[in-house]
Amino acid sequence: MFRNRLLPMLVFLAMFSGQDIFAHRLRIFAAPEGKHIRGSVYFSGGGKGKNIAVNVSYNGVKLTEVTTDKSGEFSFTPKTDGKYTFIVDSGGGHSARTEVTFGNITVVKKSKSPSPVKHTAKIKNTGELRKIVAEEVSKGLFPLREQLNSYEDRVRFRDILGGIGYIIGIAGLYAWLKSRKK
Repeated sequence: MFRNRLLPMLVFLAMFSGQDIFAHRLRIFAAPEGKHIRGSVYFSGGGKGKNIAVNVSYNGVKLTEVTTDKSGEFSFTPKTDGKYTFIVDSGGGHSARTEVTFGNITVVKKSKSPSPVKHTAKIKNTGELRKIVAEEVSKGLFPLREQLNSYEDRVRFRDILGGIGYIIGIAGLYAWLKSRKK
């Protein structure tokens, strides 16, 4: 009797032992934007990581801890250029980390005029122009990066069908093996 139940239990354990359960997987996204590194914490199902502590480290040394706001977003202002690591742990086995390289961008103060080009400025060298363009591109890409990252985490209908297919396939394999023994 015990032998008949052993195979299904082993198959079940093999299916779920080495994989993450993605229903509530915690995710973190961060990217440089001007003088700051902005980011967000969220769960794969779409829920925001509200009031969660985010540990910030530089070269393996913990610098500080920032907390997400009610929409799951956070901001950090680095003092030096380099690679920063952001680690979040909401408890219950939910943790995530990401690394962000920050530096070599000079911030240009925003104009209060409604039009981006109200007046012209003389730029003396191409290095200054590159810094300005990099800053503006960084601002524009942040929302797109965040949207793409969250899109990749969504469970899609094809994922559900694939999971059902695996279950049916394993059940068929089990039935075939059981019929062979008789």
